[in-house]
Amino acid sequence: MSYIGPFFLPHKPPLLLIDEVLFSEYLSSCHAIKNLTYNEWFFPAHFPDKPIVPGSILIEAATQTVVVALINNINNSTVEPLPILISVDQFRMYKEAIPGDRINFFASLEVKNGFCSSKVKMICEDRIIAKCVLTFRIR
Repeated sequence: MSYIGPFFLPHKPPLLLIDEVLFSEYLSSCHAIKNLTYNEWFFPAHFPDKPIVPGSILIEAATQTVVVALINNINNSTVEPLPILISVDQFRMYKEAIPGDRINFFASLEVKNGFCSSKVKMICEDRIIAKCVLTFRIR
């Protein structure tokens, strides 16, 4: 399925952290984008003189990317209930994300026995800025 909007997520602003979904395959993969502007609610406090995206925000946006592939099936209907994030592993930041950056989130999923393990790469300008492994319990 190409381009689906983030309206398939139950999140509401300001915690809706992905701007668009370019590709999503149910229970398999997802490619989402976040365009960073200085108007993001976290920049004035993190940090006033040199704004950078907090790692926790990157993790939440990565989580939302995975959830798109977990809850949106091929018929554009939502599967309930929502998956629950149970672990964040191997999170590593390689480069800061700043206002003006466009972050691509690439998630690949493995679903087995009621759990989903997903590797997520965050890429800006063809460079990996962060990556992590997220595990969800699927009820």
